[in-house]
Amino acid sequence: MVGEFEAADDSLTVGYIRQIRLEDPNEAPKARVKAAPRKLVHRSAARILAQRSRWRPLALIALASVLVAACSSPPSHPAASSRPAGHSSQPAATQPAGSASASSSASASPSPSSSGHVKPTPQHSSSSAGATGLVPNLAGDALAPARSALFTAGFHTYSWLYGCYGSPNIGEVVQQDPAAGARVALSTRVHMDLQADNCPTPVPNVIGMDQAGAVSTLEQAGFQVHWEYECLGSSDIGAVITQSPSPGTSYPRGDTVDIYLQANNCSSTAPPV
Repeated sequence: MVGEFEAADDSLTVGYIRQIRLEDPNEAPKARVKAAPRKLVHRSAARILAQRSRWRPLALIALASVLVAACSSPPSHPAASSRPAGHSSQPAATQPAGSASASSSASASPSPSSSGHVKPTPQHSSSSAGATGLVPNLAGDALAPARSALFTAGFHTYSWLYGCYGSPNIGEVVQQDPAAGARVALSTRVHMDLQADNCPTPVPNVIGMDQAGAVSTLEQAGFQVHWEYECLGSSDIGAVITQSPSPGTSYPRGDTVDIYLQANNCSSTAPPV
């Protein structure tokens, strides 16, 4: 029997039925299959690749949309700041922070108007608002130990001012407000007045002193000293004959006072014999 038969499905992609020979009616038909041409196979593969390439751009576009939506959504829990407000103005536990001006160092040369202040430490509890403490005695202390004593006593707000108070203790606290021993709120600002080192001071009288004694007296008064030996017509060899500025003149501390002493190698006229 020879005839045309249609396949039950489309699974035969590599060949087609050309002829069926039926010799015995009781025997199942046998199909003689002829291989399909190469062109047919290549066309089928090309069709599959075309279908895949058609959906690939759509899949990439969908994936890009999901990523853009995920990146643009705001975070649900923003990170909190690790430093509380006002932290930079809080002094350190061992050495409190102070003003950045040149007057904050006791070893420097502060002018009479040099001043500074420290902002209060933020209070985070309502119970500390009414706390009180005793103001320490700061008289005679330099700026650094005075600030440390205030911080230890619980006073984190203070100010200072260098001025001319007539004290020989340069750079030390002369007076304070509130007074030492007063019980006040810890939030009270404590003010300190310190002796400046360039205030006008009367120049001591060193005329008649030797070189060592004159230099020591002037340096203790806060002056620098320049001396010279000259022929000044005096019989007091090695003694101070004159000084500049004159004794009693108000002169800024730290400036130089010149003294002139009688030399011992000056020529003299021989008396007549």
